[in-house]
Amino acid sequence: METNQVTTTEKKYLDALIKLHNILEYTDKISISKFMDSNDLNKNFGVVLKNGGLISSNNLKGRGVRYEWKTIKPNIKMAQEVVKRVSAVSYEGVKKSRGGAREGAGRKPKSVENRYLYSFTIPLFWGLTKINVKANYKIAK
Repeated sequence: METNQVTTTEKKYLDALIKLHNILEYTDKISISKFMDSNDLNKNFGVVLKNGGLISSNNLKGRGVRYEWKTIKPNIKMAQEVVKRVSAVSYEGVKKSRGGAREGAGRKPKSVENRYLYSFTIPLFWGLTKINVKANYKIAK
């Protein structure tokens, strides 16, 4: 049995999509990051809209960016798909950040043939102040 109930997250994203569509009908200048902050949306919302083809930009950064709504008016199915893609993009980011640390933990260090440690002190102002310099040099094969 399939239920067609709308969750609060889907409702929130539908309202945000409708607001964004209405804003982009009247102006093409908007800060997507400020829009996401004011509507309490995930930080990947703008990425999903751009990659999904819902909006397009003129590929500029900062103040010169202009957006255009490219598809139909927002509906509940669009909001459900956006929520699904936002969570997928967020999951991929978490998976990448955790996976990189685990891969590096099992690696063996490079063999180091010679390791030199140079240390010397530079006296300044007639011996009142000193600068300690320590340098490591590694020659790896």
